Amino acid sequence: MQGLSTPVRKDFEITPGMINTEQHFWDAFGSVHIEKAARLVIEFCQRRNSWKPFSLEEYVAYLKENYSGKADTGTNESPEPISLSRLVCMKRDRTVWIINSDGRYHLTEEFIRKCHEASPQL
Repeated sequence: MQGLSTPVRKDFEITPGMINTEQHFWDAFGSVHIEKAARLVIEFCQRRNSWKPFSLEEYVAYLKENYSGKADTGTNESPEPISLSRLVCMKRDRTVWIINSDGRYHLTEEFIRKCHEASPQL
């Protein structure tokens, strides 16, 4: 299957705006915590309007700016990269959701598809 554990292509058919982050991604990843983490990553990509690779610093800055002091990060802690670490090299059926390469995080097409299937923008 194309896209399994490979970084998203520039011409990928699903755009960040096609995923509804107002709803939980029920049963997409088999864990409420991982599903909340996935929603945060998709929100971050929507803010950037891109699936382009990003650094940990960029992601943490987004969390701090948007979730500082809020409980909606999916953890009981301050918004730290824990939400991202739940998805990096997280394997289910030998699928990697996010690839960490050269200090940049690359979303996989399968990860994006799972998020879109769980909560499409209507």
